[in-house]
Amino acid sequence: MKRFPSRAAAPRRAAGITLIELIIVLTILGIVATVSYASYSSYLSKANRSVAKSVLLDTATQQERFYAGNRRYANDMTELGYSTITPCFGKDGSPLASCSNAIYSVRTESSCDGGPVPCFKVSAAPVGVQVSDITCGTFRIFSTNVRDAGAGGCW
Repeated sequence: MKRFPSRAAAPRRAAGITLIELIIVLTILGIVATVSYASYSSYLSKANRSVAKSVLLDTATQQERFYAGNRRYANDMTELGYSTITPCFGKDGSPLASCSNAIYSVRTESSCDGGPVPCFKVSAAPVGVQVSDITCGTFRIFSTNVRDAGAGGCW
């Protein structure tokens, strides 16, 4: 006669997950979250840089318009119609009343450090959350259409 093992003799596996399995899953989730956050931060910085370039090009166009009517370049941003000498711009490129939520502050000068006269220089310095983007730093554009940034490849 054949003997079948009884149910009580068989090893029992507990239902659920073990602590080791839980730690492995949490470690994998942590790695994925870290990589995702770094990628997302990089994407936001690049998007904000495009806002700065757009504002600089617009301000350079306003300087040329001002020059056509006044035979000189504007000394500061108020002459171009902004409410402050150094306006701050938000993520959508619009000027803000305060710099607390801004990503760039823009200023213009009618002197170009030995450049051709008359001339202008417009610069966009990072403020707020954009200060942590150290790759490109401050963007500049000159009346000679020379474009400059903290690192190559930013324009």
